[in-house]
Amino acid sequence: MISIGIPVYNEENNIETLTESILNQNGFDFLEAIFVLSGCNDKSKEMVTKYMQKDDRIKLAIQEKREGKASAINLFLKRAKGNIIVILSSDIVLDINCLHNLLVPFQETRIGMTGAHPSPIKNSYNLVTILNIIIWELHHELCLKLPKLGETIAFRNVIDKIPVDCATDEVYIEAFIKSKGYDLCYKEDAFVYSRCPTKIKDLFLQRIRIFWGHIDVKEKYGYKTASMNTLLILRIAVEYIIKKPHMFIPFLVLGILEFFARIIATYMYYLTKETIPFIWPTYKK
Repeated sequence: MISIGIPVYNEENNIETLTESILNQNGFDFLEAIFVLSGCNDKSKEMVTKYMQKDDRIKLAIQEKREGKASAINLFLKRAKGNIIVILSSDIVLDINCLHNLLVPFQETRIGMTGAHPSPIKNSYNLVTILNIIIWELHHELCLKLPKLGETIAFRNVIDKIPVDCATDEVYIEAFIKSKGYDLCYKEDAFVYSRCPTKIKDLFLQRIRIFWGHIDVKEKYGYKTASMNTLLILRIAVEYIIKKPHMFIPFLVLGILEFFARIIATYMYYLTKETIPFIWPTYKK
C-alpha cells in the first residue's frame, strides 16, 4: 500500500509531466498520490484538480501560506494511509520503471528506506549544467559505496512528522530510519530527472544550504550523512578525474565552489549561529 506525497510550489509547468510519469509507471500501483500545494499563486491547483477528476487516487491538500517543504511533508504524513511512503519533488520527471525499482527492496524486512538515481534535466548546456552533471555523477558513485538518498525517496511509514525547520528533509529521514534499526538502499536503476540551478550564484547558495543542513542534522541527532565522509569524497573525486580527465577544468571549478560553500556553511553554523532559510527558492527551466 503506497502513498505518494508531492510538495508543490508554483509548478504549473511540470505538474502534468510529473503526474503522467506517475500514472504511466511500469509494474507499479499506488493507493494515493497527494499533492500538497503551499502558497501557490499559479495554476497548480487547476492542474491537479484536472487529474483528480480523471483518477480518484490523485488527491489535493492546500496550505494557504508557503511554509517550507518540511511543513508540506508533515501535512502529507498526517493524511497518508499507506505503509510505504514515497516523497517526490515537484520539479522532476520519473523514468518509466523508477517507482517499481524503488519499491522492490522493501520485500526485505531489514530495508527501511530507498533512494532513486537522480540525473539533471539539461535546461541548457553551459558551465552550470556541466557542474550539475558532475555533482550527480559523483553522488551516484558515492551512493554505490555508502547510500546518501535524495530527490525521490521511499520509506516505511514509521515517521509521524519531521522538524519544520529542517533544511535537508531527506537526511533527517535517513537518520530517523537508521535509528529504528533499518538499512538504507540506493537503487541505481530507479532513474529520476531533476531540475537544477542554472546560475553559479544559485548553485553556490544551494551547496551552502545543503551542507548547513547536514551539519544541523549531525549536531542535533548525531547522524553523519555519507557526503560528510571527507576521505570517501576525496577518493571518489580522484577516481572520477582519472576516468574523465577531459572534465578536469569544470571539476576544479566545482571543487573550489564546494570547498568555499562548506567553509561558509560551517562558519555560519558554528560562529555566527546564522540559520539557513528552510523555504528553498525555485529554479527556472
